[in-house]
Amino acid sequence: MDHTEGMLMISELAATTGVSVHAIRSYLAEGLIPRAGKTDGGFGLFDRNAVERLSIIRLTRQAGLPLQAIRPLLHAMNGKDAIVVATSIEEVERILQQCRQQLAALSAQILVLRDTASDDLRRLERA
Repeated sequence: MDHTEGMLMISELAATTGVSVHAIRSYLAEGLIPRAGKTDGGFGLFDRNAVERLSIIRLTRQAGLPLQAIRPLLHAMNGKDAIVVATSIEEVERILQQCRQQLAALSAQILVLRDTASDDLRRLERA
């Protein structure tokens, strides 16, 4: 194989990150991840930067963020340590999870209040 040291072909990148080859090609076409070079045979090669970016994309997508929200984050990463950005994203994901839990609790309270109001209205109508 004509791999450059430390570089991954797309199938290896997919296996390393758990992101499908199809998704990687899509992210590549959208400019969300860079190709670091090519093999002598013309196959794309990817470096640590692509691995970090795919990890961030996967994490933010799991948190429910659309790609258009992720794009500015990835552009902000240019020249910065992706580990720092990933740590920040993990914190955002934790906060999002707390918000989801609070929303679920509020939804449950709304259902109880709605039922109580319905019961009260029925009593008033009978009176």
